[in-house]
Amino acid sequence: MLVAGTETSAVAVAWAMSELLNSPKVLQKAKDEIDTIVGKDRVVDEQDMSKLPYLQNIINETFRLHPAAPLSLPHESSEDCTIGGYHIPRGTIVLTNISLI
Repeated sequence: MLVAGTETSAVAVAWAMSELLNSPKVLQKAKDEIDTIVGKDRVVDEQDMSKLPYLQNIINETFRLHPAAPLSLPHESSEDCTIGGYHIPRGTIVLTNISLI
């Protein structure tokens, strides 16, 4: 919970802009979708989002590639196990790096 509220929205927008600037075709397709559905006379609002599937996919992909909280909540191993060649004893607290999945 430590990361909650630490500029997560601003960071997500920065990552989305970075990804779009590095993918001009994707950026153009998103702009075309917005211009077609919303037009050029107003900004996108929340009610428009259900009609903008490409933009929604860009947002979802940004969250997938750059999660605001890269570590999962702690889990405790209920039994001894081996994962990827690593022995995890019963009772071990395990954190998963979500961004590496």
